[in-house]
Amino acid sequence: MSTVTLFRLSGLAVIIGMTVFGLGSFLTPRDTGVTGALDPFVPPDDLAKLFGSLIFLIGLPGLYAFQASRAGWLGLAGFLLTFFGLAILEVSTEVVFAFIAPVLAAHAETRFLLRDQNALGQGFAIYFFPSIFGTLLGFISFGIATFRAHVYPRWTGVLIAIGEVLTIVMDPLKSVPSGPFRLDRLGILATALGFAWCGWRLLRQATAPRASTAVPTTQ
Repeated sequence: MSTVTLFRLSGLAVIIGMTVFGLGSFLTPRDTGVTGALDPFVPPDDLAKLFGSLIFLIGLPGLYAFQASRAGWLGLAGFLLTFFGLAILEVSTEVVFAFIAPVLAAHAETRFLLRDQNALGQGFAIYFFPSIFGTLLGFISFGIATFRAHVYPRWTGVLIAIGEVLTIVMDPLKSVPSGPFRLDRLGILATALGFAWCGWRLLRQATAPRASTAVPTTQ
């Protein structure tokens, strides 16, 4: 299989993965704890984020490699933090939230475990919470590196960098009535759009035998 084909498949994986992940995050129910675990919409939503993240992580190495020579050490740091952060935050925990949480919520003896993440034990907290900050730093670093590298459109780097930050800042909006959509997750949707557009550019522009010689895109 040629390098060009691998890059194009990476771009396709990023598009599909981030589209599924972004929509799944945007549609995440507001309720948490026992109420959220008993929501019939939660398991398919968690699975959407799980498989979206998996597909995205398959394409992420190619997305990074295409701009690696221009992205520098910041791009490498962003790639590593994003990859391992999402692998922990979404891939390894969404299975727990999709299948184990409903079982815990169904029994009065175990419902206390769903009050907050700390109730699952210090070990889980040590495992889970650093991944949130790792993913945040990874998206910011990758976005800045993408903006500076100018291999993908610069505005995609801006969306990737500020998306997670906006999610934290907009957290109070989760209580605002907005139908099935989560207004506080608009930041995640912005990050997903940024990555997906980079994947589209990679799918369309991976024509050179060596990606490091790719010409920067025009705005």
